[in-house]
Amino acid sequence: TTIHRIVATHHRMGCVVGSTALAVVMMMCCVVVHAQGQPIWVVDIHDQPLQTQLKAQICVGLYNRKYADLGVFTIMDDSDPVWLELLKYPTRNVTVDTFLTACAGNVTTQYILFNATSQQTLIPVLITLAGTMDALLLEAGDPLTSHTALALDATRMFRNMSVLNVTQWVYDRTINATSAMAIMNPGYDTSKHPFNPPIVGQPNMHLVDFIVQQRLFNFYLSLACIAGTAEHTFMRYLVTHNPWPRPISVFGYNPAFQIIGDVFEAETDCVKEHNLGQIASDTVNNLAFWARHGPRTTPIVQNPRQMLHNMSQTYVALVVGDGDNVGFVKGARMQWMKQRVATCAQSPGGRCAYPLSWTLSPKVFDFAPDVLQWYLDQAHVTQLDYFMLPPSGDLYAYPAEMPAETQAQFVINTERDARLMNTSTTVTWEWFVSWKAAFQNYFPRYAEDQIMRGFFAVNVPFNLPTFEFDDKQFYRVVNQSVAVFKPREWRGTGNTTIPFAKREYLTSQEMADEVNAYSPGTMTYIYLTSDGGANLQDFDALASLLEPHVSLVDTDTLSALAIKAHALRTHEHEKEQ
Repeated sequence: TTIHRIVATHHRMGCVVGSTALAVVMMMCCVVVHAQGQPIWVVDIHDQPLQTQLKAQICVGLYNRKYADLGVFTIMDDSDPVWLELLKYPTRNVTVDTFLTACAGNVTTQYILFNATSQQTLIPVLITLAGTMDALLLEAGDPLTSHTALALDATRMFRNMSVLNVTQWVYDRTINATSAMAIMNPGYDTSKHPFNPPIVGQPNMHLVDFIVQQRLFNFYLSLACIAGTAEHTFMRYLVTHNPWPRPISVFGYNPAFQIIGDVFEAETDCVKEHNLGQIASDTVNNLAFWARHGPRTTPIVQNPRQMLHNMSQTYVALVVGDGDNVGFVKGARMQWMKQRVATCAQSPGGRCAYPLSWTLSPKVFDFAPDVLQWYLDQAHVTQLDYFMLPPSGDLYAYPAEMPAETQAQFVINTERDARLMNTSTTVTWEWFVSWKAAFQNYFPRYAEDQIMRGFFAVNVPFNLPTFEFDDKQFYRVVNQSVAVFKPREWRGTGNTTIPFAKREYLTSQEMADEVNAYSPGTMTYIYLTSDGGANLQDFDALASLLEPHVSLVDTDTLSALAIKAHALRTHEHEKEQ
């Protein structure tokens, strides 16, 4: 077919014109093109309409894929100018029109004709076509159509076709050219009706540059995870017939079927194969820019850790949660880290009052090494900040539910991430009914190599029991070498109407009272998530209210202490026998 030839041709060509030709784009275009060592282009599209953002983001993805030494960075939200300042890139502002003119006919020579209004529900999967065909998505009458050739008329090709049928059509022609999966909500309000949600908004364009650069298979089917539907039948075929590594990484975010939260956000339960895990990234632009030079493959150097063990002390690790969400890493957690550094600088002696462990997505090694380095630099300033793997290690997933072969690979991937992050700990999430399987089949896998020593459990839903810890038990040790800590989540300091959730919404004083009352020798942790309004000041307040017998430590230290304490107890028990 025509599209098969188009995709194959573009993969052979790699680009339309050579980098030398691009570096001397015609002056009549009024384009100043930079080469290696020159300022990056900065294109502000934050207030542009959907169609313009879509065109620009496709071009950004193509530029950063084909001409990595050039580099194009977009302004789409308040965090983008901050990152330009933090990372001190030399920059050159380029208008949207200038940038698009430079792109059309140079970086890409063809376009797909579509209608953004009547085909809004198709926009996600049309972006897949744009990435695999190296083509713009343009509407009729767009001036850029005069600089490019029509490759596919989607308004005619997909007329009267359902979203499912179009997705299948695109799958048949592009799947072997894609590298992973992405899910993008085209604008449905999934909180209104789980089976037939209305379109009330627009698709978020933030991730488009990365989808195009990496040639992700991007789509959205509202019922893809609902068994018994045609969409689910296709979804199961998709996850079993593709060239992607297992477990399958799912970029973006899946808000479908909201009943008790976003049921399928981790993706693992979407299909019975349980071979999916999420990389929450729907609000992240500029990943194509940061990923353009490839991954960081050398381990980071973390701050020195203290090894203490006084049985009269209570040991607690304070964990900043939600670092699996790359959008949080780019936005809210960046602000929290800046706040942390400022607070420490104002403390007596300019030092932090307590150690803090931050969950951080290992995907920043692959797709945002500059961002990773900034976080590391801040930790070295404070000297008491540390990084651990986020839920649930390599991916946000429920690994206890994975089949044996997929689970084994998940363990390998998580251990690789741990080596790079120079940590032995991770937060781990499971449904409340899956912890027994985790203790039986999943955690023991890590005992063999002993790279991962500590797992900090978070229960789903958070307000139900796990049934795998006694009331007075704060952790369990698996095979003498892996400590699994009982969930202790702190979501906010205000009142809540959520049933059985008062304990997760204590004030700082109430939380301090709980911790201060722990018996000597207790070892536990607190997972802070902003889901209920909690913030970094809550940890600051808590730390100031703790009594001298409470020692705050990082998660690696806490895990080592717990394993050591377990070994001592085991030895004493054996002596008594």
